[in-house]
Amino acid sequence: MVITRELTVIAMTVTAIASYGRVFEDWSFLGPALAFALAGHALSIVGRHYRWPLLLTAAVLAIVVALATGLIWFSETLSGGVIPSAETLRSLDSVLRDSWSTFGDISAPARVDEGFVISLAVVGAVIAFLADWAAFRLSSPLEAIAPSAVLWFVPSLFSEQHQAALSIAYLTSVLTYGLVQRWLRREASAHWLGASTDSSRRTVLASGLGCVAVAALAALMIAPAIPGGTEATASVGWRDVGDSRNGGTIISNSPLVDIRSQLVDLADTEVFTVATTQPDYWRLTSVDKYEDGAWRPDGKYAPQTGPLAAGIEVSGDIEVLTQTVSIEALKSIWVPAAYAPTEIIESDVAMLYDSDSGSLIVGQEGTQAGMTYTLRSSVPVRGKATIESASQTVPDEIADRYLELPDDFSDRVEQTAIDVTAGAETAQDKAYLLMNFFLDEFDYDINVDRGHDIDRIETFLEVKLGYCEQFASAYAAMARSIGLPTRVAVGYTTGEWDEATEVYRVSGKNAHAWPEVFLGDVGWVRFDPTPTRGSPGETDFTGVAPGRGGGQPLSPGETTRTTTAPTTTPAQPATTQRPRPEALAAGAGGKAGRSGPQAAFEVLKWTGVAAVLFGAVVALLAGWVRIKRRRYLDAARTSAVTAAWRRATSSLRLRGTCQSATETPLEFARRIETGRGEVAELAELITLDRYGDRTPAESETRARTLSDSITARALDDVRSATRLRWWLDPRSVR
Repeated sequence: MVITRELTVIAMTVTAIASYGRVFEDWSFLGPALAFALAGHALSIVGRHYRWPLLLTAAVLAIVVALATGLIWFSETLSGGVIPSAETLRSLDSVLRDSWSTFGDISAPARVDEGFVISLAVVGAVIAFLADWAAFRLSSPLEAIAPSAVLWFVPSLFSEQHQAALSIAYLTSVLTYGLVQRWLRREASAHWLGASTDSSRRTVLASGLGCVAVAALAALMIAPAIPGGTEATASVGWRDVGDSRNGGTIISNSPLVDIRSQLVDLADTEVFTVATTQPDYWRLTSVDKYEDGAWRPDGKYAPQTGPLAAGIEVSGDIEVLTQTVSIEALKSIWVPAAYAPTEIIESDVAMLYDSDSGSLIVGQEGTQAGMTYTLRSSVPVRGKATIESASQTVPDEIADRYLELPDDFSDRVEQTAIDVTAGAETAQDKAYLLMNFFLDEFDYDINVDRGHDIDRIETFLEVKLGYCEQFASAYAAMARSIGLPTRVAVGYTTGEWDEATEVYRVSGKNAHAWPEVFLGDVGWVRFDPTPTRGSPGETDFTGVAPGRGGGQPLSPGETTRTTTAPTTTPAQPATTQRPRPEALAAGAGGKAGRSGPQAAFEVLKWTGVAAVLFGAVVALLAGWVRIKRRRYLDAARTSAVTAAWRRATSSLRLRGTCQSATETPLEFARRIETGRGEVAELAELITLDRYGDRTPAESETRARTLSDSITARALDDVRSATRLRWWLDPRSVR
């Protein structure tokens, strides 16, 4: 039954790790995470079998985890091809920091990030070690369940993906473990008291299996109501995304966080094609809430067919552009379209529309390969004269929403924006100067850390290297700090024109982000500050030719720095202060509390930290108790058989079975057992040890085995606190 018990403990760990299928968009994380967890269980079993001290087992596991992490993920940095080096630690730190910087931007289902997988694998190994320790060394069923329960609960906070199946799997494993524990207790009681019957065994088995079945059925019925169910709120800070007509909240990654992955991992993968008459940026959406160091969407979507409701009316000429988009490998709830879409002509799937951001979504399932739709967009036609004559009046609803910045926004970043735009009199002049600042003094480089929090923006302004995420984020934050209503748009550049099929082929390398500035009666205008990029149709007023996208190097002799200076360049600098809207949404002006996946991954991080610290404390306690035991045995000059008898009888006292002062060991054994049992056999060994000439070594080994078995069964029926006190008593330690 020990093997069965071990298998049920392993099953709890495996199903808890599998529950992270709710977090990620695919299952590629499962192999490494399970390998580390099973290694944790295997080493714990070996340690128990060979009677390793707990501290030694923990140390061996730590070494194995460190070596495996280096070999699997950082093999090129290892010293001698095996030993982790300082470079290994730096690489690990970089990967973990890279993943941590995305926590505030993502929600389930998230891309399988290397840092997330490493964290889950290491935590899985620690959880396996703690579960085995509690189940077999402490003989505490409740504590054995706790580690995997914590691991399982984390993804249930924020995702409904695979919810019912994974909940059933984990709860079934827990109840099966409980059933095995109950069976063992019944077997032990029957052996000691002579009350075992086949009917009692059948009763235990039938009732246990019945509980498992009922629990599985309950999990299937109530799973949507547990944390992370369909009532979960969006974790990316949207305003009332969806409504009762479309089934509630839509949850997805902030599109800004995926840009680097597409530029690097999907650079040559065709994500969609566009059949249309002229090029444009294929926009997904805009992100306009800047909090916790991240830009997030904040929109309200409603089901829509046919003509789309317009946002704020703006003046100027427009050109109607019809696009037929065919999805190839794009995985997003947002659908690409030229800004601003005005009519859904035909679509394979139902769409929802947000007029504020001018973006369309297709629901939680996201875009799928083979999906096709046709849209009509009204593309503004703006010349230099139109931009220069833009009104300086900004509607209150625009200023309140698109000038918002955290209260602790960097003074250094703000001062840089003030210096760059010193003397500019109009909003458009500030927008020009800020754009040219980046185009003239910065270079495009994808080989930098991702992220766009305040620290990352400050670093970007110092090193003057980055890719579109940093260019757009820094521009938007700086623009807001000097009074320009700005948001960050996310989407794709034009792509490559295919003359044979007459479509634009858009690849991962075309993923892009750019700022949009609101200019009075002209409305939202692109001011793209990223070198090698340039908005089609806007060269006249930006002075920047359309770029190739993907950060590809230009041909020899070409330059990425073709800019037009603003028409107004006053000589005297002016001091500009960041406007503060009088009424901000609750919590929006400062550091908001972490929610959704950010909170979940933070829990995962601190679960791992707590598990390591807890394991260290337990190991130290075990070492201390072992030392106390040796001193106790030395002082009493007791033999191994006597120590085994004392340990067994001390555990039996926890069940209320005590040896009286007048009872011999054999009399005590006959009182509590019928026939020959383990206590009786141990009583014979202690009697021989006390009154015989010499105790053979095999008798000492047998005495320890009997003592372990008696103790394990005695502890099954006592409370956790009582069990822990007994475990810490030096007289009870092997």
